Amino acid sequence: MLLQWRGFPEKNPPTPMPHTDKSRFGFGMSYRQDDPETKNLYDYINLKLAARGFRIVGNEEDFPFLDMGRSLLANFQERLRLLAHHLPPVDARIDAFLREYLSDLPDGDRPGEAPLLPSNALILEKHGLARTLSIPPDRDTFTSAIVESYRV
Repeated sequence: MLLQWRGFPEKNPPTPMPHTDKSRFGFGMSYRQDDPETKNLYDYINLKLAARGFRIVGNEEDFPFLDMGRSLLANFQERLRLLAHHLPPVDARIDAFLREYLSDLPDGDRPGEAPLLPSNALILEKHGLARTLSIPPDRDTFTSAIVESYRV
């Protein structure tokens, strides 16, 4: 894929990240415990969990980013608290639809004023997060009444 630089003439125009179809979809990633990319995913996941106020996976001393980013996490958590009842536009439309749909319920069963959608959802915006979260880090399988996952 060839990209043209249409900015001001500079000595070093930005170069695009080299992506192949395989890297976009995560093919070729090992997800092994000893792989540095997997360790980075665990660091990232624990940072996201701590930012949302959830317990992290593993021992806190094994994740130096958490200690280093305490003040950033506190700032982020305060912003989340202040925006707890503010929904993004898409979520607001879904919330309005649900309220309209449930409006014919008896008074005692109708939802209150709080949003019907969770405000502290964990967003998995990076490839590999869902796959990494689907299996405990210390095991190769997970089985429940509704799902069975295994590490390939």
